Amino acid sequence: VTEHTGVDLSGREPRILIYHTHATEAYRQVPGEEYEESSQWRTADPGHSIIAVGALLAETLEQQYGIAVLHDTTNHEPPKLSTSYSRSVKTMEKYRRDYPSITMYIDVHRDAYGSGDSGKNDFVVIDGKEVARLMFVVGTGEGATGTGFGEMPDFQSNYALAKHLSEHLNDTRAGLARNIRVKTGRYN
Repeated sequence: VTEHTGVDLSGREPRILIYHTHATEAYRQVPGEEYEESSQWRTADPGHSIIAVGALLAETLEQQYGIAVLHDTTNHEPPKLSTSYSRSVKTMEKYRRDYPSITMYIDVHRDAYGSGDSGKNDFVVIDGKEVARLMFVVGTGEGATGTGFGEMPDFQSNYALAKHLSEHLNDTRAGLARNIRVKTGRYN
């Protein structure tokens, strides 16, 4: 990654923080992987929520690539889902203060399911298994009124990283990564 994006992931100090603004997000239930819903498309069971995906990502990055990773499993949703980002940014900023070696912050979500295609396009088949497609969301830092935020993201750098990773994923398996979604707002 360093040679293409300038993101240094080497060394023994933590380089990546994985966290979850929406920790109870869950995927479509399949036979053998059922879970108890806490609400629609959500579960308090971390073994079946997006937290399990974050744990597997952290394990893969550490064991296969030798990257030092921290995984925070704080549930930022209570007391109100719509204000989760205001709480998760505090978690991210605490890690940034405590671990200045971190160069990449990954807020893992599951994509909204059921947006009209009955799930037909939410996965690709790899080695006979349904694998959820990935999408990177990059915020521009512009507010709804165009006033923006006090601290702006480095949009160009973030977009370049998302582009590099999306291209790599699609080179691995066509269609694995969706198109990058650029949104106004600041996504921590």
